[in-house]
Amino acid sequence: MREGAAVKTGYVARQRYERERAARLRAEKLLEERSLELYEAARTKERFLRNINHEFRTPMNGIIGPAQLLQAENIPEAVRGWGDMIERSARELLEFLETAIEMARVNGTCSEQEADVPDYTPLILIVDDNSVNRMVAKAAVEAIGMRSAQAENGAEALNLLAEQSPDGILMDLQMPVMSGQEAIKAIRSSGEAWSRTPIIILTANADPDGPQLAQAMGADGYMTKPIAVRHLQDRLRELTKVKVSLRDCLA
Repeated sequence: MREGAAVKTGYVARQRYERERAARLRAEKLLEERSLELYEAARTKERFLRNINHEFRTPMNGIIGPAQLLQAENIPEAVRGWGDMIERSARELLEFLETAIEMARVNGTCSEQEADVPDYTPLILIVDDNSVNRMVAKAAVEAIGMRSAQAENGAEALNLLAEQSPDGILMDLQMPVMSGQEAIKAIRSSGEAWSRTPIIILTANADPDGPQLAQAMGADGYMTKPIAVRHLQDRLRELTKVKVSLRDCLA
């Protein structure tokens, strides 16, 4: 009887081992197949991003090159100014493209993202009377997952502040109706909940004392145009306290 029971126990143990081994092999096969799928998807995405980068740079060269030629000394001063503006705008757009592509690579490589405020997307108010400047700022803001609202002068900004309560403000200084300096003063002295909203000044006035003047106005930052997109994005992350940590990245 004992010998028969031992044989039966050994048989049951053997069956359990075979089942567990088969389950483990199935799981390893599924994991291998999934890894291959992710690898192929990453390769396909990388090829696509490289192609986009190449196709964008080719016509951009047709813009920046002639823009530089228009800045030659034998070209009328007014035309040289337009050439300089075209080149600066094109380079900002190119920098934004490179930032967007790099973010796409990171987001496509990592399996999990965590944020301090996962269910909340910061809103940035862009205040500038120049449509090109607003477009560049909007692209920079939205490339890092934030939303944007726009105003063409300080007066419009004050109205939007009361309606939308943004988490940050990008403020030009020289604007019609109400200047940036007047708007900042009105914001800080309003006594409203949005009176301490972080403000970054974006201006074409390359004043060496700009940072000190901005601080005296009540602003939290000062940047000159053409803006350094990555630096602006870093400052926005700091001021809105959106800290994203990427982990479990695939090799």
